[in-house]
Formats: sequence, C-alpha cells, structure tokens
Amino acid sequence: MIDKVTTHPKIEVRYNTEVAELHGDGKLSGITVRDRQTGATEKITPAGAFVFIGLSPNSGWLPSEIKRDAYGFVVTNGMLETSLPGVFAAGAAHAPVTDWAHYNHSYTTRILNAPYGDHEAYLRSSPIYLAEGLKDHLLITHGIQDDNVHFQDSVRLAQRLMELRKDNWDFMLYPIEPHGFQEEYSRLDEMRRRVKLFERVLKGPRPTPRSTAR
Repeated sequence: MIDKVTTHPKIEVRYNTEVAELHGDGKLSGITVRDRQTGATEKITPAGAFVFIGLSPNSGWLPSEIKRDAYGFVVTNGMLETSLPGVFAAGAAHAPVTDWAHYNHSYTTRILNAPYGDHEAYLRSSPIYLAEGLKDHLLITHGIQDDNVHFQDSVRLAQRLMELRKDNWDFMLYPIEPHGFQEEYSRLDEMRRRVKLFERVLKGPRPTPRSTAR
C-alpha cells in the first residue's frame, strides 16, 4: 500500500509538514503548509481537504457490559454486534474483505493459517459466513476496478444478504474506481452516503440497553 501511494502520479507525499492555515470564503481556495524542520511556508491549492483531528467517543451512556477499546470506542465483531446482546452499531465498509480465503495468501496465512488447514478460523472471521447475524444498518461501497480486495467480495456478501432477506443494508458500486478512490466526485459521493447513514442511525432514537448483569 505504501508503494502504491508513493508512486501514484496524483499523490505527493510531504514529510515533516503541517497545515498552518486554510484559505477561502465559504469554499476552500488554498492551504498554507509549514515545514516543521525549516519553518518555511508554502501556499498550495488542492481541490479539497480532509481534516482528521481525533475525537473522544461518546460512549459513556452505554452500560459497562459493552466492551470498549483503550480509547473508549465500542468494539464490534464482523456483523456489528457488540458484547451485549441486542446492542448493535451502524457501519460503513469500503472494499471489505468478506471471505479471507480469497484475499492475499501470504498476508492472510500469517494470521489465520492456510484455509485448507484451518477452515474453522476462516468461517469464524469472514463476514459472509456471519451475515445472518446482521441486525443494524450496513453500507457497502466498492470500486469495480479494485485490484487489491476484489469486487467479487462485496458482490458475494450482497448476494448472501439478499438470500437471507435482509433489508437493512445498502450497496454502492463505483464503476471506474480501484481500491482507493481516484476521482474526487466518487469520494464525495461515498462520504455523503456515510454521513446520511450516521445522521439517520446515530441521531435517531436511541434504544435503552438492558444490562445482563445480575
């Protein structure tokens, strides 16, 4: 993945660089970046900017039985199930591996062993075999030209969800996109769909989780 980024003709990697200022009146017109080593600044004019500044998860309202990671984020399995039965999360999966037996062999076998030698590990970790447990909404997006996680992974999961007569999922394909988006309009489309999903699900009425502790 690193090699794909550093050799991509549309990507310029800048090391030891930070954003000093955003410019524009209602719309981004430029960004001033600063070299952390020399202090030199430069104004660049990208088409857009994605800001990731970290966040504190609002998970304090959930009961203690729901497992969280070290940062306080709720932990789910492949079917968005939490550690407390009946409590689920909404998810957006881009180019998901739905059957690890079909993914990069040298990568996967280091974690799950070979599929013909440890079939149980693949059944327990691949979402396509857990699809029956999906109870909250899932958005699947995938580029048809993906040469990393093949498009068939999402197609197989979609087929399985239809067979199970699930109605709590959406599937959006991007005809000319590879694993990572190349076109700005494709990225914008996916982000809009994610925002709509989370606006609807996370800002909707929250169920009152029932503790299983006695």
